Amino acid sequence: MQIAGVSQSALWKQAGEAVRGQEFGDILEKAISQLESIQKDALTASRKLATGEIADIHEAVIAVEKAQIALQLAVQVRNKIVESYQEIMRMQI
Repeated sequence: MQIAGVSQSALWKQAGEAVRGQEFGDILEKAISQLESIQKDALTASRKLATGEIADIHEAVIAVEKAQIALQLAVQVRNKIVESYQEIMRMQI
């Protein structure tokens, strides 16, 4: 599968190299801070649209949708982490 001219295996390799040598907590903390930043940008865009500071509604809608998708991704990742933890706890030694 190609995404913007880059194969899926190349993307996975880049992702693996990006996280190699980092602690899971650090990666999670960075992801959460990025999520917070995206949500703040969406809130700022919404406020600017409401006050008339920006006339282009598309910017505000894109910012809000981006924040919504990022939050949905974070929830799904959390669900997978909880599911994995529960599966590990069910394993017999």
